[in-house]
Amino acid sequence: MKKCPKCGQICQDSDAFCDACGCGLTEMTGQRHVVQQTQGSKSSLPIILGCVAAALVLVVVTVVCVMILNSDKEENVTVSGVMNQPEQTNKSSRLSQKSMEEENSILEAAEEVQEEMEDVEEMTGEEQVQDSQNDSQVSQEKYETMYVVNCHESITLRKTPSTSAGEICQIPFGSAVSYVETADNGFYKIIYNGKTGYGLASYLSTEKQDTPAASSGESQDEVTYMQVVNCRESITLRKVPSTKAEQFCQIPLGAVVEYLGTAENGFYMVSYNGYIGYALASYLTEW
Repeated sequence: MKKCPKCGQICQDSDAFCDACGCGLTEMTGQRHVVQQTQGSKSSLPIILGCVAAALVLVVVTVVCVMILNSDKEENVTVSGVMNQPEQTNKSSRLSQKSMEEENSILEAAEEVQEEMEDVEEMTGEEQVQDSQNDSQVSQEKYETMYVVNCHESITLRKTPSTSAGEICQIPFGSAVSYVETADNGFYKIIYNGKTGYGLASYLSTEKQDTPAASSGESQDEVTYMQVVNCRESITLRKVPSTKAEQFCQIPLGAVVEYLGTAENGFYMVSYNGYIGYALASYLTEW
C-alpha cells in the first residue's frame, strides 16, 4: 500500500496517481526511496570505515610490537654472549692457574715429608745405635753375678716363676748366671747362656760353692715329698721363713707337699697347691 505524499490518501501499490488529488505516486516513491537509500548509505559508511581503520591500526601495532620484542631478544642474546665469553675465559684461566698452584703445593709438601722421613730415619738409626750401646753398658753394669749352689748336678731354668712351668734348660752346678730381679714364689729372674728365665732362689748365691750337695733332697732333679704331721687340723704356708710373716694358705693335716730346701728359723721351703712358701720343719716328715 502506498500513501500519497500530498494528501495522505492510501493508494494501491500499482497506482501511478493518487485517486484523491491526482498526485503522481511513482515519482514520489522513487524519490523517497532514493532519499532513504542515500541516507542509509551515508549513515553506515563512516562506521565501516572506522572499523577498517581500527583493524589496520591494531595489525600495525601488533607487527611493530613483535618486531621490537624480537629485536630486544637478539640484542640481549648478543650482549650476553659477548659478556659471558670473557668471563668464561677468565674463569677457565683462573681454574687452570689454581690447579697449577695446588699441584705445586702438593709437590712441595711431598718433598718436605720425604726430607723429614730421611731425617727421622737418620735420627732413628743414630738412636738405635746409641740405645744398643746404652743397653750394652746397662747389661754390663746392672746385672749381678750369681752361682748355682745347693744342688747335686743342676737346677732348672723355667719359663715362669713356678715349679710347674715349662723347662728352658738345665743349669749345671757351679755355673754363673746374671741376676735380673726377684720374682714371685721364691724365684729369681736370671739370664744363663743368653737365655732368660726363672730359677729357685734357694739354689742361687753370690758366693761360689766348691762341692755339690749330697745326693739327698737338696737336688732339684730328685723330687722329695713331705707330709704334714703333728698338728690338730692344718699348718700355715708363709711368704717368708718367719712365724710373723703373711700366709699363703693353710695346709691340712696329712697333705703332701714338695720339699724344695731347708730355710732359716726352722722352716722348710715347700711347694703346695701352686704356692711356694715356708712351713715349719717340725710339722713335716718325709713321705
